Amino acid sequence: MTRRFRYVLEPVRLQRDWSLMDLRQRLAACNAAVAAQERKTGELQGQAESVRQAWREIAGPARALRPDTLQGYSSYLAQLERGLAEAAEALAARERERAHAALAVAQAMRELDALERHKADRHADFIAAGDKAQMRDADDHWSILRTRRAHVGQA
Repeated sequence: MTRRFRYVLEPVRLQRDWSLMDLRQRLAACNAAVAAQERKTGELQGQAESVRQAWREIAGPARALRPDTLQGYSSYLAQLERGLAEAAEALAARERERAHAALAVAQAMRELDALERHKADRHADFIAAGDKAQMRDADDHWSILRTRRAHVGQA
C-alpha cells in the first residue's frame, strides 16, 4: 500500500495564502488611491501655475491694476494654494497607507515562504523515508532469496 504525503500544516498554509491575497488587494487599492491623489494634486498644480502665469501677464511692468482684479487673483491663488496644501497632505497620508500595506504584504510573503520551505522539507523527508523503506524491503527480499537458494542447493 502506497502512502501519500499529507502536510499537517496545510490549513495554516492555505489561510496564510488567502491572507496574502487579501493584503495584495489592499495594496492594489492603496496604489490606486495614491495614483488618483497624484492626479488630483497635479491638476491643482497646473491650475495654480496657470493662475500665476496669468498674474505675471497682467501684472507686467508699467501696468496699473484695478484693486478688484488684484484681490480676485490673490484670493483665487490663495484658495488654490490651500487646496494644494490639502492635496499634498492627503497624498502623504495615502503614501503612508501604501507603505504600511506594502510592509504587511512583505511580512505575509515571508511567513508564507517559510511555510512553503517547511512543506518542501517535510516532503523531501517523506520521500527519503519511503526510499529507505524500499531499500530495506529490497534487502529483506534479497536475503530471503539468497537463503532459499542456499537451502535448495543443500537439498
